[in-house]
Amino acid sequence: QDFPDSSSMVRFEQELDGLRNPQYAQYYMAYRELKLAIYYITNTTAESDASEVDRMMSMFGAQAFTGSSNRPAESRFQDLIDQELSKINNFADLKLQGILSDLRGTLRRLTKEGPGEGPAMDEFERDLDHQAEELAFLESFARVNHEGFVKITKKF
Repeated sequence: QDFPDSSSMVRFEQELDGLRNPQYAQYYMAYRELKLAIYYITNTTAESDASEVDRMMSMFGAQAFTGSSNRPAESRFQDLIDQELSKINNFADLKLQGILSDLRGTLRRLTKEGPGEGPAMDEFERDLDHQAEELAFLESFARVNHEGFVKITKKF
């Protein structure tokens, strides 16, 4: 198997880099690292770059890169995918819980204070706008990571 560096994968890497919210970059899928992991897991004759393997082992754990005679490559790749999916789902769940909590707080304040006008209503509108932006971010985050999983699993 050749090193997986086709132009469509490079384009997706660049697209992913451009779409990542820098504040949450560590919660997006590690696409580049997974691409390298595929190469090292499936290519037993590959010259291993020790620093790259060490970096991937620290990111994903050693189980995917050791025991090649005991576990098939598919099983080791599945471990990596499961780990990334868990990381992404945990972040998305925490983010969604925060948004829901904020919405409940805004609803309580609105119910307590009434619709009103002026500065109080402006504050409610700002809160709702912020929560809508957070929901839009979460939808984008899910979509980008879903596309990444589809592309990386096709490469395996």
